[in-house]
Amino acid sequence: MKKLVLSALLLSGCAAPTVPLWFQPNKPHVSSLSHDLDCQVEAVQKVPASNQVRSTPTYTTPTYLNCNPQTNSCISNGGQVIGGQTYTVDVNSGLRWQVLRQCMAKKGWQLVSLPPCGVPQHKAFMEDPEKYRAPKGVTAESCAILDRPRKEWVIYTPS
Repeated sequence: MKKLVLSALLLSGCAAPTVPLWFQPNKPHVSSLSHDLDCQVEAVQKVPASNQVRSTPTYTTPTYLNCNPQTNSCISNGGQVIGGQTYTVDVNSGLRWQVLRQCMAKKGWQLVSLPPCGVPQHKAFMEDPEKYRAPKGVTAESCAILDRPRKEWVIYTPS
């Protein structure tokens, strides 16, 4: 059954989501954004949130009269207002992200986005997990494995 579902997904052309990870060559772990709190705090202090309330454009449908000469009456249609919903935007989020990336880069971290590993990679990892704890680099064959017992991501790069 699992093979059938996997085959259906592959044939449907669905692309698997990627996993964004902070990576340092020859380090025993990778990081999600929660790893380096210092950089997150620095980014928030340098570029605080600046929320702006905005609204979607509005449009009023045209009004028209539908008159019936036999009953000598008219009905007005249209005039509905469409749009105008309000939402909030943090206009500093992009700049704050740049500050965070710059801070992480100064500490030697690189942001990589990897696909989740498949069954063969998971099996190899389970046989020898320590082999993949300190990746020397990321290649086109690299993928991400969630080490559930340690609650951390591992970059799997075949040797």
